[in-house]
Amino acid sequence: MRGSGRGMLIARLGLDPEQILAFDELRAIYQQQTQDQRTRLSTLRAGVVTELMRDKPDNAILLSYATQIGEAEALLKGQTLMYMAELKKLCKPDQIEAFAEVVSDLLIGQSPGNIDGQGRGYRHRYGRGNQPR
Repeated sequence: MRGSGRGMLIARLGLDPEQILAFDELRAIYQQQTQDQRTRLSTLRAGVVTELMRDKPDNAILLSYATQIGEAEALLKGQTLMYMAELKKLCKPDQIEAFAEVVSDLLIGQSPGNIDGQGRGYRHRYGRGNQPR
């Protein structure tokens, strides 16, 4: 849940002190369980940069990195989704709607940065026939 800081989650979900303690324990476990995958991803991405900076990058090596990064990201995403499922268990019935909004923002990207084409690239921002001159 990168970009979704502890304070933001606590505030948006309206967690009480008991829930905050449980959340902090859950968060610490998640961070510990995902540390190896996050480190592996950083190492693989650094390898990609190194390979791309060679005079003649090897496409086979780059494709191997792409496969390895995809596998590592899939494992990390699985761990993240299990973490989110556990976080939902901490919520009281009146907090479920706020939880759904947080999850939607994180997974679907309905944050203010994606409104009106922001963050979606040139063609989405301007569309056909609406290109700047």
